[in-house]
Amino acid sequence: MLKNAQQEAIQNISVSKKAANEAQFQTMLEAVQQLRSVLSVFIQHDFIGVPYSRRFSTSRVYLPGRDTQIPYIRFRGKWLMERGFSANGHFRMIALKDLLIICPDKTPEPEASEAACKIIPIANKLAG
Repeated sequence: MLKNAQQEAIQNISVSKKAANEAQFQTMLEAVQQLRSVLSVFIQHDFIGVPYSRRFSTSRVYLPGRDTQIPYIRFRGKWLMERGFSANGHFRMIALKDLLIICPDKTPEPEASEAACKIIPIANKLAG
């Protein structure tokens, strides 16, 4: 009986966390939609008055063995460091229709497990 009550309590907590996450996600999605509306005004006015607005070009890369070309975007510069991006760092990207949001990812790297770092000499591998 106690075990069932504990399981039910855990399930209720999971459901309420899921609902809170869904509500938080919905709030963020609405904020992105508002951002899209603001950006559409900037786009209509050629980004005049927008600080740090830069225009970049996309390149193209051809897929091997196909006549298909895909867009290729590359950013580099000190301005990225000034905005929180680091060399060899990570970033997160939200990709929506006609909108990319790119943010530095400050999440610490997970500790590598000993098994993942185990070095096996090639001689042992060939002999085994």
